[in-house]
Amino acid sequence: FIIIMSLQLQKNAYNKYKLERIIRLNNQQWETLLNNIELLIIEINKEGKIVYINPYMIRKLGFQSGDEILGLDWFQNFIPPAEVIHRRSKYMEVYDLVLNTKNEKSNIKTKGGEERIINWTTVFVNDDNGEPKGTLCVGMDNTDLEKAFRQVEALKNELEKENLFLREAFSENIDHEIIGKSEAIIYTIQKARQVSPTNATVLLEGETGVGKELFADLIHKSGLRSDKPLIKVNCAALPPE
Repeated sequence: FIIIMSLQLQKNAYNKYKLERIIRLNNQQWETLLNNIELLIIEINKEGKIVYINPYMIRKLGFQSGDEILGLDWFQNFIPPAEVIHRRSKYMEVYDLVLNTKNEKSNIKTKGGEERIINWTTVFVNDDNGEPKGTLCVGMDNTDLEKAFRQVEALKNELEKENLFLREAFSENIDHEIIGKSEAIIYTIQKARQVSPTNATVLLEGETGVGKELFADLIHKSGLRSDKPLIKVNCAALPPE
């Protein structure tokens, strides 16, 4: 009986060692992933205090070490002031419902006061009894992408304004001799009108028959010297001397 029990204990000790080794290996792999992945990862407890933060997010927030951040109130220190009450209230609502969320966009505030736009996925972290003890939030910084979208939208609006202006300019019956409604024609008419009130010298280029003289007439009629004659000279007909 003693021999059998000794063998059983030896087997149990070996299995325990093996299991602990697997757990250590898994923990090491998990920590390696968290420390090297270029995503914002932060764990917050029920009170909103920071329990864990990965190195990438530490750098993004403008800090050198996690010791400067751990234990701080997430909402009070890293959320724009105007959003603190709303965000904390929403967090507690989600916490009470134990509701995982994803693709939730919100702003955070860095150490230098800069605001970044983050897309979050949030999952709950449980204690040994299976009860929620906090949330693990994984975020992607979309600030540059959002800025690019805004610039594209602004350019789109400017283009729409310019197209509207060109259509209005064309509809003002500038000159019946120029016929056409294409964007190229409208654009050229607008440019001719733009330069005509100035004293700039204008060079019109193009193949024979494209209408250079028509646009010269347009510039003259729309200019400050429309009451004076427009002298047309065929340079090809001039003698070499």
